Amino acid sequence: MSESQTKDSRSREAVLTFVKDLRFAVRSLARSQGLAATVVLTLALGIGANAAIFSLVRGVLLRPLVNSDEERLIYIHQSAPGISPGEVPFSVPEIQDLRAGVKTLSSFGEFSTVGFTMIGLGEPREVRAGVVDGSYFEVVGLHPVLGRLIGPQDDGPKADGVVVLTYRFWSTTFKSDPTVMGKTVRLGSGFGDRSAAIIGVLEPSIPYPADTEIIANIVTSPHHLSATMQNGRVHRMTELFGRLAPGVTLDQARAELRTVYGPMLKDHPDAYSAQAHFKSMPSSSVSKSLRALERFSWFFLPPPASCLSSLARTSPILSSLAPCAARVNWLSAQPWARALGHCAAFCWRRVSFFASLAPLSA
Repeated sequence: MSESQTKDSRSREAVLTFVKDLRFAVRSLARSQGLAATVVLTLALGIGANAAIFSLVRGVLLRPLVNSDEERLIYIHQSAPGISPGEVPFSVPEIQDLRAGVKTLSSFGEFSTVGFTMIGLGEPREVRAGVVDGSYFEVVGLHPVLGRLIGPQDDGPKADGVVVLTYRFWSTTFKSDPTVMGKTVRLGSGFGDRSAAIIGVLEPSIPYPADTEIIANIVTSPHHLSATMQNGRVHRMTELFGRLAPGVTLDQARAELRTVYGPMLKDHPDAYSAQAHFKSMPSSSVSKSLRALERFSWFFLPPPASCLSSLARTSPILSSLAPCAARVNWLSAQPWARALGHCAAFCWRRVSFFASLAPLSA
């Protein structure tokens, strides 16, 4: 017998063996409809879960973040264990000192969170807003999907009020309606009302440092223009980001930030009490922390509260996850969540049991 005939014979035997096994499997399943249903359900869940995990890994671990040049983006913070267990935001005078003294960063971006009552697009609604300076979006490297974002021309107390809608808010509340562009809304707060025009929609991105519906320029918030905000060194409510200058490493930027920060403590002892234990700023690269935050946001069940709290302490970006610990504890106590886990375990035990009986039924 020739070599080609031998290969053909082996191929036919393999096909016949597969058909025989398939027929046996179909007959076995037909004799036990419960087993058949369980097997089909388990396969469907397994294939679906694998497809979802692959999509997650490809979307979160393999593709880059939407932030332009993400490796050059850093988050700057200070700590005061005596008054706060986490990171402490900055005041306007502190940011001015850093801008004047730090040369390893090419630019800074400011972000703070306020609550507004938005009037002008349907029913009045309470919205959580980010208030940013004109360089914020350029620093964090985000882009619009519609219109434009807040820029340097929108800075200053005489600038017109402008608003950018986050993508989720635009797509869910306004059903991705492009006609909202250019419309004027009233933003009310406890310090007064301001008019603002909608100028753009932000691309889908990780909602950090806060999950907001809109992002507005500083002039829309009367509180941000007040003397308390502008001159109060202890009035700390602004998150600070920076861009590494060309050729500068993260370690070099950290060293310079500590150098500039030290004289600030000495020159203003009344603003940095000994009891607060203010410390220099171990600035961190944003990209790795944002990826971790993105991975958490994709999972259906968050990690245990203890793990979440530990991660929040080790990463300044993940500190925003600390409030989730209470929600994790609540979820683990829900009967439906426990039932879901028991159902999955039951299906697996049932398949394993019937699989062990398959040789006996043959």
